[in-house]
Amino acid sequence: MPILLRLLLVFVLGGFAWYMVDQDRRVTEAVEAQEALANTGCTVASPVPMNGEMLVSTGGGEHKLTIHNAPGTDAVVKLKDRNQETVLAMYVRAGATASASVPSGSLQFQYATGRNYSNDCGRFLQDMQASKDPDYEVYETTRQGNYVYTSDMTYTLKRVSNGNFQPSSMSNSAF
Repeated sequence: MPILLRLLLVFVLGGFAWYMVDQDRRVTEAVEAQEALANTGCTVASPVPMNGEMLVSTGGGEHKLTIHNAPGTDAVVKLKDRNQETVLAMYVRAGATASASVPSGSLQFQYATGRNYSNDCGRFLQDMQASKDPDYEVYETTRQGNYVYTSDMTYTLKRVSNGNFQPSSMSNSAF
C-alpha cells in the first residue's frame, strides 16, 4: 500500500495557484490514447485535461488544496463531503503541482491515478488505481483578533518510507 505525505498548514487569507500547461504533450497523448482505446465505449479526453483543470467545482472557497504529483502517471483528486457528494475534482498531470480553492466543510480526500483519462466516463481507462484518506479533514475559518486563518492542505502523491499519510484503497467504481 503506498504511503503518501500530507501536510496541514494554517495561514492568513491569501495565496495563489500555479498551473503548468504543455500543449504539445496534451495533443500527442490524446491522439495516442484515442488510437489505443477506439473500441472501449468510453472516449479519451481530447485534448487530455490541463494540469489543474477543474473537472467538478461547487464554486471554490477561502481554503486551499495543493497537490504535488509524482512523475509517472496523471491523477484525478477529489474532495467529497460526508454524503459522498463530490465538492471538487481536479486533474493533476504527472510530475506537476496544482492548487484549488476549497469551501468550508468536513471533506474526504480521494485520488485515482492511471492512463488515458475519459471525461465521458469520469475515470482513467487504463491502469486506474483509486485510494482515499480514511478520515475527513475539516476545512474551517477561524478568527483571532485581527487575523483570519484558513485551512491549507498539501498532499504529495509519492510513495515514501515512513510517510505521514497512509491511504486506504477503494474500488474504482466508488471513486
